Amino acid sequence: MDRLFRRQLCVALVALTGCFFLPAQSIGAPEKGLKKVRYHETARSVSYAASYVAVAKGFFAQEGLDVDLQTTLGSDKVMAALLSGNADVALTGPEFPIYIWHGKSPVKVKIICSLVAKDPMLLVRRGQSENGFKWSDLKQKRVLGWRQGSTPTMFLNAALRNNGLDPGADVKVDDNVGVAARYGAFIANVAEYGIFFEPDASRLQREGQGKIVASIGEEVGAVDFTLFSVTDEFLKKHPDIVQAWVNGIYRAQRWIKSSSKDQIADVLAPYFPGIAREDLLSSIERHLDKKLWNENPVVGPEFLRKFEDILIAGKSLQPNQYMKYEDLVDRRFADKAVETVR
Repeated sequence: MDRLFRRQLCVALVALTGCFFLPAQSIGAPEKGLKKVRYHETARSVSYAASYVAVAKGFFAQEGLDVDLQTTLGSDKVMAALLSGNADVALTGPEFPIYIWHGKSPVKVKIICSLVAKDPMLLVRRGQSENGFKWSDLKQKRVLGWRQGSTPTMFLNAALRNNGLDPGADVKVDDNVGVAARYGAFIANVAEYGIFFEPDASRLQREGQGKIVASIGEEVGAVDFTLFSVTDEFLKKHPDIVQAWVNGIYRAQRWIKSSSKDQIADVLAPYFPGIAREDLLSSIERHLDKKLWNENPVVGPEFLRKFEDILIAGKSLQPNQYMKYEDLVDRRFADKAVETVR
């Protein structure tokens, strides 16, 4: 595990100066007196709606923050930006904070709050066949996965194991296609199946390129899939900013819970230029129906053990490397947000 992480992190650090960013995004002119926060997300996804809502609806500004949003494609690159001081807040899967704690980096990372309640990835079958789907259909098939060792790939592998399939022997999971190239690669017939975030899954289905056949999150169950992290040094120096961040996210989560899918789509649309509104609406509806969005920012202790079990089953963690919850998660800020934000 440590060797895999070191290799991923080294590649990311080397590439950091030239990696692909989507443009920084902020709705409206920043107000004077706000504290600048450099925030890097791992992909642009409807699953991360609360972070976009917090910016667009002014919830971060209400808490005194001016957020500079960068989309850095890949959790390895996001975490590299955090460790190197080029980002203040990182949105990744929980695997990287765990890897860092078990690695040799002198800089450690704390999870401060949760965004996505379960894996939002959808399994898409190429073509528009109306035939029913069984997980056994994947035997000896190629599935377009995510980066090796990433949360999406590990959750996919867990879903395969839950359905009696060996990810190595029974199914070929292709984890070598870059994030930015995945959509085009799937259309170009690199695999019979693939896992996709929304709105890409809905777009593939609408364009006749694929058919959504399963939800990875429903197969694996509730495990916090995407979380916000900061370095331990940032946490010590800027607890006020961390609290403001978590408050802003919780305000956005509360707004989403009380809003219609059309209202949510109106706010998200500027973050997804070129995406058809019907794809955005179907993505939002799916997230609401499957309860993929967290309704509050608290990361509970039960998540850690279940996620570590997935890491161990995937041989990314050793059985003797279970962590203490309080070493990885600082939930003071989420608890206070839930108690005080109205």
